[in-house]
Amino acid sequence: MILFSIVIVILISLYELTAIDKKKIFYSILFVVIVFSALRYGIGYDYRNYILRIHGMPLFKQLPLMREFFSYSLFWISHLLGNPQIFFATNAILANYLIFLTIKEHSSDVPKSIWIYLTFPMFFLNSLSVVRNFTAFAIVFYSFKYIRQRTFSKFLICVLLATLFHNSALFIIPLYWLYDLNLTRNTKLLSAIAIFISVPLLQVLTKLLLPSYSDYFTKISDLKAGRATLLVLIAILLISLVLEKRLVKNNRDNQFYINSLFFAVLVYITYSRFGHFAFRMTEYLYIFILLLVPEILGVITNRLDDKLLYFKNARKLKYVLLISFYLVFGMMFIYMIKVGGSAYYPYRMKIYSFFDSNYHIPFLK
Repeated sequence: MILFSIVIVILISLYELTAIDKKKIFYSILFVVIVFSALRYGIGYDYRNYILRIHGMPLFKQLPLMREFFSYSLFWISHLLGNPQIFFATNAILANYLIFLTIKEHSSDVPKSIWIYLTFPMFFLNSLSVVRNFTAFAIVFYSFKYIRQRTFSKFLICVLLATLFHNSALFIIPLYWLYDLNLTRNTKLLSAIAIFISVPLLQVLTKLLLPSYSDYFTKISDLKAGRATLLVLIAILLISLVLEKRLVKNNRDNQFYINSLFFAVLVYITYSRFGHFAFRMTEYLYIFILLLVPEILGVITNRLDDKLLYFKNARKLKYVLLISFYLVFGMMFIYMIKVGGSAYYPYRMKIYSFFDSNYHIPFLK
C-alpha cells in the first residue's frame, strides 16, 4: 500500500507540475490502479466472502440470484476455472476504466478528480470491498454522458446493465431528471420532508421488489468511515450552495452535480442508522463530487486571480488552497487505511494465480 501511494503521488505530481505528455501519465495511473486492484490477495472487507461464494458454494445455489447475471456469470466462470482472481480482475478493469474515462471526458481538472477518486474513503478503497456494487456505481457514473445529452434510452440501458451487477441500480433511474432541475428553497424543503418520511415506504418497496436486500433496513450499524464521509459531503454541499450561481454560470453541468449531492446528503442523513444502505445507495449520487470539487476549486482560484491586482497575498492563498486540497484528501486516505486495518494492509499480490488451476486461499483452512 505504501508503494502504491508513492507511485500515485509521483504520477499526480508529474501530471500537475511537468510538461510530460498528459495522456501517457493518465493511462499510466489507470494501469497502476487496475493492476493494484485486479491482482490483490486478501484485500477488502468482503474478500473472504467472495472467495467463499466462488469456491464453497455449489452452482445450483446461485440460481435464485440469476437476476444479477453478469456478477454471477463471473462467479460461475471463476468457480469452474478454480480461479477467483478472474472475478476481481474483471470488475477492477471495468469499474476503473469507466471511472477514468468519465473523468477524462467531463472533468475540468483531471488530476484533481483522479486524486479525489483514489483518496476519498468511499471510492477506490471502497471498490476493493463492495466489488459488484462499485461496478454498478461506475456504469451509472459513465451514463452521465447520456444524461447530459438528454438521451433517456441510452441512460436506461446503462442502468439496466448496472443492475446485472447489482440490483440497487434500479433505484437510481430518477437521477436522469436531476439534470434540468432548478431547486428553489421551498422545493428543497419539501424534498427534505419527503425523504425523511420515506423510510417506511422504501422498506415495503424493497421487501416486495428486492427482498434479498431488505435486511439493509433491519441491520442498524455505526460506521466510523461513514460518519466521516457524511461530514465531508455536507462541507462540500455547503460550499457548492454558497457558490451555486457562479458554478452554474460557468458550467451548466454543475447544477446536476449539486442536485445529486443535495439528495445524496439528505438520503444519507435519513438512512444513516442503517449504515450500509446509506453509503451504498447514495454513492450513485455523491460520486459526482469527482466532477464537482474541481469546479469549486476552479471558481475559487479564478476569484483569487481576479483579486491579484488588489490583494498582494491572493497568489499565496491560491497555492495554500491547492496544497490544502491535496493534503486534506490525502489524510482521508490515511485515515481510511488506519480504520480499515487488516482489510487494506499488508498488501499482497498473487500474479501467478491467473494461470494456477489449483489456486487456493490459505486463510480458508
